[in-house]
Amino acid sequence: MFSCVGTWGKAIAMSSKPGLGIIQSMWGLGPQGRPRPRTAWVGKPIESVADGLQIFHNPKARFPLSREVFRRRGVVQHFWHDGAWSFEGKHQCLMLRIPHMINVVDDDGTTIGSKE
Repeated sequence: MFSCVGTWGKAIAMSSKPGLGIIQSMWGLGPQGRPRPRTAWVGKPIESVADGLQIFHNPKARFPLSREVFRRRGVVQHFWHDGAWSFEGKHQCLMLRIPHMINVVDDDGTTIGSKE
């Protein structure tokens, strides 16, 4: 199990707490997984916890895990099939995310200017 987007930015992207900033992300969409940008305001969640998750199935596992367990939109599964590596879900996944946050504080350290 791996996620290059399972970072603090994931928490910001999933948060419904308003703030000054935007979330820029790149998603594979369509039959060829062509990258498409998305932009959203901080505080307007556009991701689920599973978005960007990658599951690598061990072809030599004694007790292999069914692909049904993780089969959902946003999850990419890598598995051995008919003598080659196959991929499921790679055309509809989160590829990259960049949160841009602005925190404005006054002289005593109190946060000001948020959308609260």
